[in-house]
Amino acid sequence: MKTAGRKARVSPNPADDLECKIKEYDIISNILINGSEVMRRVQNIYYGVVTNENSMTELLCNYMAYKPFRDLFLGLFLSNEELERFEYDHFQTQYTVELNNCRPDIVLSNDEYEILIEVKTSNSGLTENQPVTYLQHLYEAGEKKKFLIFLVPSNYAYQHIWSSKASEFIKRNGLANIQTPTIYWNELIHIIHESELFLLSEKIKDFYDLLKIWFEVKRITFTNSEVSFMFKPEIPSIMNKLFEIVNGVMDYCSKEFKGKITSNDTEYAIYFKDENKGYVLYFGVWYDFWDKHGSPLCYGVCSEWDEQTVKNFENKHKLLYEQDNYLMMNVPEIMISSENCSEKVAQLIYNELAALKKNPTLMINTKLS
Repeated sequence: MKTAGRKARVSPNPADDLECKIKEYDIISNILINGSEVMRRVQNIYYGVVTNENSMTELLCNYMAYKPFRDLFLGLFLSNEELERFEYDHFQTQYTVELNNCRPDIVLSNDEYEILIEVKTSNSGLTENQPVTYLQHLYEAGEKKKFLIFLVPSNYAYQHIWSSKASEFIKRNGLANIQTPTIYWNELIHIIHESELFLLSEKIKDFYDLLKIWFEVKRITFTNSEVSFMFKPEIPSIMNKLFEIVNGVMDYCSKEFKGKITSNDTEYAIYFKDENKGYVLYFGVWYDFWDKHGSPLCYGVCSEWDEQTVKNFENKHKLLYEQDNYLMMNVPEIMISSENCSEKVAQLIYNELAALKKNPTLMINTKLS
């Protein structure tokens, strides 16, 4: 996935109705590769923002502002009739209760209910007092209906310790009025899917997608032909040769043009830069482009880069592929199949860079040294 700039967007109002359609968000995540900053777009408003347990907890609590979502979540442990007794104002995060200054992740409290929610997003351990201090607080919370919710990944390593301590405390103190259900993040993902809430709003869809990234292993199934193909020894050899071509282009063009190689799960490629104009040319193996257009090597410009750079590229190439704000050309199959493939590709990209700089004296047919 490529990117070049963040578009201005209007921040959503958390009180908007769930069915409100909001515009697509282009989020830029800046990552460091080989010491240089490379821009990469992810179409999820929470990418790079929700990064740990605390930020996920805050986000979950914020979504309680939407009644359809709030009812879905509370319905995991309350009856339908009880759902009407809660408002968004009843939710608090990182609230310190009086007893021993314990701080559950989310507290849901009103005149009838005292609900503590402990959130785990990874295998972070339990404190020495968890969950006993929480249960002690609920024990002293009067005649309210009381819940201690444990929201965890399905493979949470310390769940048995939590359950054992909770059961022991309740049994020892005869606390039949405190309920201690465990809820798995996968259950929340499932009810969002079943309710189709994610189809009604981009806000819900982004949260739904984020939850799946964090707590589900994406299901992948290979066809018989794909399995047969991937076990051919030529596959790693092909990929290595493609990467060597990219490296060769980098070495050859670096005599006149600056660039950095980017290697991640979407590409093995070079972003060439100009000191004054910024990025001027992309070249490499872009997996999504390969999948869509059948070409393993491609080059092009982002439509949001320097206006003159984009115009020069468009004027040079009349037939362009458009993908993710990029205007692309494929390296022809006949060139890749030639005996001196690497030399020809290197000279192609060198000449493209020279043309973008409007310096025809550089466009020579020298060979790789």
